[in-house]
Formats: sequence, structure tokens, C-alpha cells
Amino acid sequence: MDRFTGVLGFLALITPIGPAFAQALEEDLARFEGDASVFTALTQNRADTAAGTDSETEGRLGLEGGLAGEWVSGSNSALLDYSARVETSRNSDIGSGGDNSSITGLSRFALADPSNPFEFNAGHTVRTVRNNTGFLIDPTNYDTQNIVNAGAGLRLTPGALTTVRVSADGARAYGDSDEGDTDSYTARVNLERRLSQRSFGLVNGSRSWSDEGDTEVTIDAYQVGYRTADDFGTFSIGGGVSEAETELPSGLVTESDGVTAFLTKDWVTTDWTTSFSYNRTLSDSAIDLVLNPQSPDDFSENVRLTEVVLSDRFDLRHTRRTLCDVCDFSVQVSGEIRESQESGETTHELGAGFDLGVQMSNLQRLEFRYLWQAETEENASEVQEQVHRFNSRWVRQLAEFTSFAVEFNQAYLRSKRQRPDEEEFELRLVLSHGFSLIGQGR
Repeated sequence: MDRFTGVLGFLALITPIGPAFAQALEEDLARFEGDASVFTALTQNRADTAAGTDSETEGRLGLEGGLAGEWVSGSNSALLDYSARVETSRNSDIGSGGDNSSITGLSRFALADPSNPFEFNAGHTVRTVRNNTGFLIDPTNYDTQNIVNAGAGLRLTPGALTTVRVSADGARAYGDSDEGDTDSYTARVNLERRLSQRSFGLVNGSRSWSDEGDTEVTIDAYQVGYRTADDFGTFSIGGGVSEAETELPSGLVTESDGVTAFLTKDWVTTDWTTSFSYNRTLSDSAIDLVLNPQSPDDFSENVRLTEVVLSDRFDLRHTRRTLCDVCDFSVQVSGEIRESQESGETTHELGAGFDLGVQMSNLQRLEFRYLWQAETEENASEVQEQVHRFNSRWVRQLAEFTSFAVEFNQAYLRSKRQRPDEEEFELRLVLSHGFSLIGQGR
């Protein structure tokens, strides 16, 4: 009940703000925007079993909303980005019983003064996670994990061209997964040296710890890199080494190491953008909580929980804002190879998808989305499990900040493991209202 009260209270905050209150906020407010939606849906699930095809139908009703803001007061600033969702469902089979609810969201707070060397950040995330269970046809059935994190940093400028940042971060994860609570910490030193007007040299070092029940992990990482920018985008490259030590519940200590690297390149024009990234890391999912906090851009993805793994991952994305006079389009491809440092097992994960938007008129828009995710066997010669998701959406603008949408979503799970193939079909109606305030900070 406390979770519902908190989220419903949050949704109440993002109803239309009175003119007097909005005017008062603008004294210190640079940006403040949000939206709230109420939706209802009818969902049918099918599963192929040895006895035939099992199917069930359920109705859903829910609320979701988002809130983002940047406050400026003097030379201080703070950032907030939060989203939340409450959903209840009724299964057609009375014996299977009752309502289900889920909440996901994140908030971020950062305090930094350009004239002050001290920085502070804090946040909270509720995300969906999976261990070695494979994909689920309904993302709301993944385990839920809460993460609370905080950190502080100190910026030093020993010269006009050099900046040194010393920081420490900590996080605690808890939830309904079988992994239990985890604590993780990291201490970092980052040196940045200006080489030219648009290029920098980088030297990074960190030590990270995680306590996952009876297992303790320590990882040391060192990297050097280079970053530059031009009129058409940015480029960065670097490499280094990482060393990990894992103490198991039995008292056995295992050690591993690996070469790490990163490469990112962005191309930006007025009509399209393309980005590519490659990362080779030695880490585990607990330490990633403080090294790589989840951002709003990738929040829709469920996160796989892992032990210490040597991971190679690439992401390629292309966005075209003018595919035609009324069209916008984006496509993405990703792949990851994980090598467990405990068992030696190697897993492969692949992904691809696209988004297409068609502006039918000033008030109507069509949107199409496709997403494919797959896991392969160790030698990557055969797909063991894959899920296809198709989303179609029609949006009608009712007022400046109010819209109505009809969505039809499909998902198909195909598996060669000891589990049935599954399918899901959903028809959803959504009514949304938002607001946006832009003020001049003092």
C-alpha cells in the first residue's frame, strides 16, 4: 500500500499547476515538465504445451507518469528525472486469482556549482531484472529490483589545462529476486588534460567493491584514453586493464584479469545522426550499479544479473529525422559476448529493432516499433531463445498538452529450451496530459 500511496501522490503532483504557483516557480526554475496517463488494456496470452495450446485473457488498468526538471538558484543547480507506473490486472480465470501491480521508475539528483569544487549526486531506481531465466513474454513478470545510490566528488585544477576529479559512489540493491540484497562501492580518480581546443587526453583509475550475500568482489581498473570533437560529431577511444578478486562463501578466492577498451563515435547532421560504441569491460552487475547507473534512455530494457564477467558489447544506432516529408526513422543493432570468470561459460546476446513515425496531420501521428532479442549457444551457431515484439500506435492530439492513443502490441517468444513457445496480444487505450514550464533562473 505504501508504494501505491507514493506513486499516486507523485502522479497528483503532475496535474495542471495553477498560474500563481507556476509564476512563483519561474523565479528559480529553468525547466519543469511532466506528463500523466491513464490506460486500459485487454491482453491475451497463449502458450504451446504438450497437451495443446493454453490461453488466458486479462484486463488491465493503470496510471503512469513522468517528471523532469532543472532548478537554478544563483550558481547552484539540480536535476530530476523520474517516471512511475502502477498497473492492476484481472485474469479471466478466477482460480488463478486477483490483481497484480508493478512499479518501475527512476530519479536522479545532481548538485554542482561551477565555482565550487564539490559535487553531489543521489538517485533511486526501480528496474526489472533477470538472472538465467531467459526472456519473458510479458516484461511485467520480471523480478523487480530497487536501487538507492549516492556519491560525491571533488574537482581540482592544478593548471589551466588540467582537471582532476576524485569521487566516491555507493549503491544498495534490494528486491524480490533470488539474488538478495547487494552493496557496492567505487572510488575513482579521473585526470583530463586539454591537448587542443577540442581534444582531451584522459587517465582513469578506480577500485570497486561489491558484497552480494556471502560473495565479495573487488575490481581494480585502469584506463587511458583520448576524446575529441568536430563540427560533425565526437570521437573517443581508450584502453587499459582490469583485475578482479572474488571471495566465495566457501572461503575460496579466485582471481581474474583482462584487457579493457572503449570506442565511441557520433556523426551528427541536421537531417540524421549515427552513433557507434564498443566497450570491453570486466565487471559484475552489482558493481555496474555504481560504475554505470541506468539512464532514462535505456530504462525500458530489463537488466541481466551476472557474476564477474569479461564482456564485449557493441551498439549501433542511426536516426533519420527526414526519411520523407512526414516521416522519421531510427534503427539499432547490438550484440554482447559474456565470458564468466567463475565457470568459464560464454553466452551471446543479440538485439535489433527499428522505430518509424508518420505525421499524418498536425493532430494525428502513427508510430511503429519492432524489437528482436536473442540468446545463442556458446559457439553462437544456433539461436536458443528469441523474442519478437511489434508495437503499433495511433495518437490524436486533443489539446496542446492532451492526447489520446490506441495501441496494438504483439510479442512472440520462441525457445529451443525446456519451455513452451508463447505469444501475447494486447489492445491498449491511453489518455495522456502533460505540462511544460520554462523560466529564467536567477
